[in-house]
Amino acid sequence: MTTDRMQQVMPWLLGVAVVVFGGIIALVFIGRAYAPDHIHKAAGSGKVALVRWFVLVCPDVLDAPDARDDTPLHLAATKGDADMVDALLRAGADATAKQAKGRTAMDLAYDECRTRKGRQTKCNEIIELLKRHGARGGGAEDD
Repeated sequence: MTTDRMQQVMPWLLGVAVVVFGGIIALVFIGRAYAPDHIHKAAGSGKVALVRWFVLVCPDVLDAPDARDDTPLHLAATKGDADMVDALLRAGADATAKQAKGRTAMDLAYDECRTRKGRQTKCNEIIELLKRHGARGGGAEDD
């Protein structure tokens, strides 16, 4: 490449680099600002990719309680969402976290199994995932 051509291309490449890296940095800052408020909504509505992104940019929200003292894992267990429970546990969610009432995700998963017979298979899958990550509660000690 000639010197003249490099002088023409370099500002363009620098501009592209600034836009790309600036965009990434902006996404991280936006994620850090919104993650604490929105990870619970994403976990409760099955948006696994969004939850993974929130955890990537702001890992401390993984076990953060919401206004009702539920962690994202509690919400996923209540909804019977095995994919979300798996994603949260793989990201490092605390399977033993308790609400203020002392209830764990395992307790909520057992409740889900008792009240929603049509989704029994997913409930059992969630219970097995939680057990593998050290969860207790909801009758798990009896098994």
